[in-house]
Amino acid sequence: MDPGARRQTWDILQKFKEGRTLILSTHFMDEADLLGDRIAIMAEGVVKCCGTSYFLKKTYGAGYHLIMVKDKTCQTSKVTELVKSHVATAALESEISAELSYLLPFDESDNFEKLLLEIETKSSDLGIDSFGTTATTMEEVFLKVGEPDNVEEESETVVQGISNPNYAENHHDKKPLLNGHSNGKIANGYGTLSNGVALNETAGGNFIAFNKNIKKNTGKDLILQQFYGMFMKKVIHTLRNQLVTGVQLIVPVIFTIMALSIELTIPKQTDEPPLTLNLQPFGNGLTEMYTTGKTPSNLTLGVASRYEYTLANRNDIPLRVTTAPFDIAVVNQSKAIGIATFNKRYIIGLEMGQGMKDNESVTEIISYFNGQPFHSPAISLAYTMNAILKHATQDNILSITTINFPLPQSLSENTRGLFFSTLGTGFVVAFCVIFGMAFLIASFALFLIKERATGAKHLQRVSGVGTGAFWFSNFLWDMINYLIPVLLIIVVFAAFNTDAFVEDHRLGILFGLFLLFGWGSLPFVYIIQFVFKTPPAGLVAVSMLNILSGLATLMAVFVLKIPDLGTEDVATALDWVFSVIFPTYCMGSGIMNVYTNYGYAEGCKATGYPEICLIDNTSPCCSGCTDTCFKFQDNYLAWEFPGSGKYFCFMAIQGALFFIVLFLFETGVLQKQCASLSDKTSNVGQYSGLEEAEAEVGGIAEDDDVRAERDRINTTEIRSLVASDSIVIKNLKKKYDSFLAVDEICVSVAKQECFGLLGQNGAGKTSTFKMLTGDVIPTSGNAWMNGHDIQHEMKTVHKQLGYCPQFDALIDQMTGKEILVMFARLRGVCESQIKSIVDDLIDIMMLRQYADRQCGTYSGGNKRKLSTAVALIGDPQFIFLDEPTTGMDPGARRQLWNVLSQVRASGRTLVLTSHSMEECDALCTKMVIMVNGRFVCCGSSQHLKSRFGQGYTLICNMGTSENGTQDSSIPLTQFLCDKFPSTQVFDAHQGYCHFQITDKNLSLGLLFGAMEKAKKQFNVEDYHIHQATLEQVFLAFTRNQVSPKEEEKHGICKQMCCCFLCCS
Repeated sequence: MDPGARRQTWDILQKFKEGRTLILSTHFMDEADLLGDRIAIMAEGVVKCCGTSYFLKKTYGAGYHLIMVKDKTCQTSKVTELVKSHVATAALESEISAELSYLLPFDESDNFEKLLLEIETKSSDLGIDSFGTTATTMEEVFLKVGEPDNVEEESETVVQGISNPNYAENHHDKKPLLNGHSNGKIANGYGTLSNGVALNETAGGNFIAFNKNIKKNTGKDLILQQFYGMFMKKVIHTLRNQLVTGVQLIVPVIFTIMALSIELTIPKQTDEPPLTLNLQPFGNGLTEMYTTGKTPSNLTLGVASRYEYTLANRNDIPLRVTTAPFDIAVVNQSKAIGIATFNKRYIIGLEMGQGMKDNESVTEIISYFNGQPFHSPAISLAYTMNAILKHATQDNILSITTINFPLPQSLSENTRGLFFSTLGTGFVVAFCVIFGMAFLIASFALFLIKERATGAKHLQRVSGVGTGAFWFSNFLWDMINYLIPVLLIIVVFAAFNTDAFVEDHRLGILFGLFLLFGWGSLPFVYIIQFVFKTPPAGLVAVSMLNILSGLATLMAVFVLKIPDLGTEDVATALDWVFSVIFPTYCMGSGIMNVYTNYGYAEGCKATGYPEICLIDNTSPCCSGCTDTCFKFQDNYLAWEFPGSGKYFCFMAIQGALFFIVLFLFETGVLQKQCASLSDKTSNVGQYSGLEEAEAEVGGIAEDDDVRAERDRINTTEIRSLVASDSIVIKNLKKKYDSFLAVDEICVSVAKQECFGLLGQNGAGKTSTFKMLTGDVIPTSGNAWMNGHDIQHEMKTVHKQLGYCPQFDALIDQMTGKEILVMFARLRGVCESQIKSIVDDLIDIMMLRQYADRQCGTYSGGNKRKLSTAVALIGDPQFIFLDEPTTGMDPGARRQLWNVLSQVRASGRTLVLTSHSMEECDALCTKMVIMVNGRFVCCGSSQHLKSRFGQGYTLICNMGTSENGTQDSSIPLTQFLCDKFPSTQVFDAHQGYCHFQITDKNLSLGLLFGAMEKAKKQFNVEDYHIHQATLEQVFLAFTRNQVSPKEEEKHGICKQMCCCFLCCS
């Protein structure tokens, strides 16, 4: 959370905690200080101390910190002499840039009035612009408790704070609460830290040993080292991402097996076999209806007997009709059992009876058949004739067998059948193979999308890796990874031993198709993945795109090639279009053509080709054919159909073209063109600069310091500015459609300075960082780092830039040590030095026990440590840190502050954003507060507090009277209100009083003097006076922040056809 949101949360907790028990765990000590009535500090499973905030500060606090902002005429020795003349035990804590910090013990507070009044009087002579004080913070208490020698001392008072603030003085229990833990530490390394606000820049010089005497590779050696680093990154990720790797191996092979299995089971083009005309195809248990007529004769009875005998032998159920006319009986039976059942069981029937012919009585025999089954008329007639034969011969053994021998197909019919079966089978094989390869190729987008979405790719680019090294290392490993399933697919083809793909070195042709498909499709995936923000969405979308570009296009051309449709010309035109654009179509067509060419060639050989062409040149296999022709090529790599040479050529060209487009994008050419187009269409009539001195930001007039900085930068030659300042930002602007994220900011950062960029979420900090690190292109303006501008020399800037992004840009599958080794290689550190440098950084960042664990398992704090280590490795000249200590505990945070302070003292320039105002207070020598894309104030921490702070915070603890009761705070409150009318009571309970004195013109010396008198007069046990904090200044400005709507930020991405080029 930013400070504003955090403060709102605190207000909510304060409002609703009455009548409830609130248990809070936090890494923000000011949060514990404000919300906690009692505070316990734990480490290694034990409570190290517990009490009220006031009690803990009194027990472990070192005193007041007197901080002064000096001008160029200030002499530190004279200031120190003055301070010690009043407070003999005072000590100079630090001298950083334009700030001096002294430690004043609590027990000499009665001397503070004279000291502060004299400083106020002589500030001009001493060269002091402003000064202020702050008492011990809870963070200092946390660090102090971590020192190894405190446990025995603290054990007497560790559980104080329940109710009596004087417990530490009156209680004499010597039994250690933490018996057995007397040497405990909060964490390894904390005991060596400075416990004041000022940081240790000199002690422990080994903190920056990792940046001493570094030898770096250049030129060809650097490129090869970066290539190796990027290649090993891909190898490690693939080997540890076993699920994706397994899918890459299995899915294409499964679909290939499916394709070849289908090819084996599809029936080949042959003549129909002979068919015996009987009821056998319909199974047993049929019912055959028959009748002998109203007046049966010996003939009809005899035929009926033989008919029934023949059918009973096959377990059928002959049904004799004796009542209604036979045809009526059949209709009634179909109605009774249902037409569907009737059609399955009633295939044939027989009717016999007496009739008249030429005035003579004759016997009539009629064979009935069901019109639904095939061949039923002939079958019915065959059974009738067999019954008559058996009756006439009185021999049941004799029978007539009727067999239908279909005529051989004509050449035209055979050709047409072979044409469609060959094309269809080839299409099915290509269809299945494409389906499997679509998922294989799409899987290579997963890591790229995640790497880009998490910022890992940008961090690698900032660390110096070139476009060539990054993408060619990706392509080399992806190609190796791709060829493994391809080789398995070739093995499957060989195992099935399908003639169309195995004979005459056609396996080599298949391997060539797969190889060139990888060459053409991988850079296509590299380009298209920029559109997607999440890996799952990218995987699905790229898979579907591959399927549509391969299967849908292949199916369209396949259908249009059907001769009866008369659309062969359209199919040919589409074939050319799809071949130029889609690698998946080329591979599918190539596989289909290999099978088709073989099928046509074999079909022609079976018809007597080429001899038949001498007799009939219009035969399907001959050159004179005009309808349903078999065109085949002796050379399978021929350009003309059904050769595959065209597709080989197009895939080779596609790979080269896609790589060219990729490099144009990655080198910024396309983005700059799109950004230029966007500016031309959106800048007409727009606000184009700062309106002189009265420009306002969200209702806040531009501060004099900000205006002075802008005027100095705009009126001074850049050559002079870059000679004196390490970083110069001039009128830098970033606009997303109608939303102005950064509005022509101007500032410079001197060498060996830590510059703080503060602001709420949405103020423009991240956009500023993105422009300075090359992640997005500025709409206008420029910035220079060591004389190199970000518009034209970003590669040179990257070589000098270390970057810790806001969100951890780490690769989860790599260990912390592997991450640091990779970035050391990207920075060009010689291989012989990498191990020692990485080990030093791991120890300094207190990551030793986690170094060999995959960083995806790290806690948030440890990820920030690792990200900061990445920014520091390789001794960069500039170090950009975006909220580097988020999630760290106070000890780890202070350790990192000490490291960063020493790095700055070694001559490096730091740029920092943070939501911890204490962090900015401790590290930044110069800072700005950003609101709505503009700077609203500029200066050192003490300068901002002195100029914009709202008075002082006073915390008092009342003493106890002789009878043991606690004195009332009411007289003290009345005294302060009379003395200082702006006094406000913030909190008061159980002898604890918290006052806000909002008069910022009040003399700090007079306030200390008044409190020394009140201490004796009202039995005040102790008191602490704080100047207005940096957070209060921050909140006063940022309440004017306007939260932009998300659609306003990204509207341009929705409107521009090249959105992913400009905004990804």
